[in-house]
Amino acid sequence: NYRTNIYGQILTSTADLDVEIKPGYNTPDSEVYPVVVDAAGLQAALDAALPGVTTTISLARDIEGDVVDFQRADRDIVIDGRNNKFNGTIRIHNGSIYNDGTITIKNVNFETSTASINFIEALENGSERYSNNITVENCTFTATGAAMNTAVAVQVKATRGVTVTGCTATNMHSLIQAQSCDTGDVKVIDCTVNGKNGVAFKQVKAATVEGTTITALEYGIRFDGNIDNYGIIVKNN
Repeated sequence: NYRTNIYGQILTSTADLDVEIKPGYNTPDSEVYPVVVDAAGLQAALDAALPGVTTTISLARDIEGDVVDFQRADRDIVIDGRNNKFNGTIRIHNGSIYNDGTITIKNVNFETSTASINFIEALENGSERYSNNITVENCTFTATGAAMNTAVAVQVKATRGVTVTGCTATNMHSLIQAQSCDTGDVKVIDCTVNGKNGVAFKQVKAATVEGTTITALEYGIRFDGNIDNYGIIVKNN
């Protein structure tokens, strides 16, 4: 009597059954609501998302594995973890040009014991560079075992428009590492960090750290001192 999601994956626990699977998947005139139970399903939902609508992908249970979102113009992605755990990396790539696509990752409890992992990363990697409009909201990031003081919650490079808000990082290397973001703001708002370091910015045109509590073994807020750092706002921390 268990239901399946849009990919035919069986939802086998009672916790999965309270997920509302709404009609209208991938139609131009409606929002979409795929529900996923593993990394393969999440990847399939990301790949299937169309422009012109907001694709909200809900996690129905804890997930382990890596996925990639290739951003597209006029395409809005929301990954709602529903407070489930995620052990792996969400990579965000683009096609060497900034566009108006967006991705929001919210209500995900990231947790790993794998050393030096980036939970969310948007790095400059050949033609996959220039990601944009990334929001990380109400997520937790927890490192255990070998990951303690080595894992990074969010690492971005050459990215335009990044907001990390309402998040908590525990035993992490840092909440965010941002580099070469010379277009658009990088913002850390109302977060709590307890670990090796807090937040770091290098060659970032405009950065804001506000309303955030940091308890760090080493640095709390780091700005590399060069002429590319300007428009820095630090307040109420």
